[in-house]
Amino acid sequence: MFTFLLAVALMGGSCKKEKTASPASYFPLEEGMEWCYKSYNGDTEDEEALIAKVSWNILGDTLIEGKTYLQLTMGGYPFKALREENGNFYKRKVTGFSSTTSEELLFLKTTQPDGAAWEQVAGNYKYEFAQTLLPQFASGGQTWKNVIEVKVTIAFKQPDGTFEPFPDHLTGTVAYARYYFAPGTGVVQVYEPPVFNQFSEFAYTVSNFMVLSDCM
Repeated sequence: MFTFLLAVALMGGSCKKEKTASPASYFPLEEGMEWCYKSYNGDTEDEEALIAKVSWNILGDTLIEGKTYLQLTMGGYPFKALREENGNFYKRKVTGFSSTTSEELLFLKTTQPDGAAWEQVAGNYKYEFAQTLLPQFASGGQTWKNVIEVKVTIAFKQPDGTFEPFPDHLTGTVAYARYYFAPGTGVVQVYEPPVFNQFSEFAYTVSNFMVLSDCM
């Protein structure tokens, strides 16, 4: 599914390093960082819908088209390339999924956490982003403060050159993904509608809902 968007001590112990809060801490990009997630089918933390447990790790640097990125792995395999510049976070695909974009996408603006909105065209797809700062956000039995919610829609280019958003077939409205970034932690929850599965920027690709959990 879509997309994008990638510390103080992580509540619950899922993140291994500690840092003071800063714009970069909304997605701590340091070699050795680790996050673990429960991946569900649906949009709730229903253990009966649990599909898999997923781990992310930050490895060393990689150079792509003259830019330095941190390598994000999933389950030990290359997944995304991430970088931060002046509080803005960018990602590139490094997996072989043919339907995800290999262009760099800006997925998170930490210097304008509340109200930032932007769009980006990549090939035949247009990504639209909108951010909201949430005073509190509960997920996975934990509560975070000052969480950035990023909502994303994807539109497909029509023959006349306009872009048509992908619909949510369950509700009949425009489909959008939701990503939640907590300061000092990173991504604490992801929801991606089924129609976004082939455009996944973060989630386990056969899942729709991912929640931060303890690393065991």
